[in-house]
Amino acid sequence: MNNKVILLGRLANEPEINEYQNSNGEQSLRATFTLAIDRPNSNNTDFLRCVTFGKSAEFVKEYLHKGMKMSVEGRLQSDTYEKDGQKIYSMNVVVQSMEFVESKEVNEQYAKKAMENTNAAHEATNNQDDFMTVNSEDSGNLPWERPF
Repeated sequence: MNNKVILLGRLANEPEINEYQNSNGEQSLRATFTLAIDRPNSNNTDFLRCVTFGKSAEFVKEYLHKGMKMSVEGRLQSDTYEKDGQKIYSMNVVVQSMEFVESKEVNEQYAKKAMENTNAAHEATNNQDDFMTVNSEDSGNLPWERPF
């Protein structure tokens, strides 16, 4: 059986880049980003977490920004972990390939607008750190952290 997904959407946030030690004991990069995908004939949007490693993660670090429209091909991978004694299930797209869908100029416009909106939000709240306050009643209701 095959496990393959092809997605078309916009980056919902700036990619998160982390270093890790790969199976060969070498330092490598891991990139995580969320793709916002509009549902057809609906006003709803799905937010899917995507992850990529190595050279692809370096590409993400260098070229991808919030708001850019991308085509992503990969496979679904489910993960489980415990949080506060409760088992949490998550679904990620492990990216195998990706392509820009719009021209460089259009993507740069979206990235610039997203950065301006992010800067304006930080200035409006006068928040010096990069954290958002989440109410305790929201815990467990975030789309990527729902217990089953």
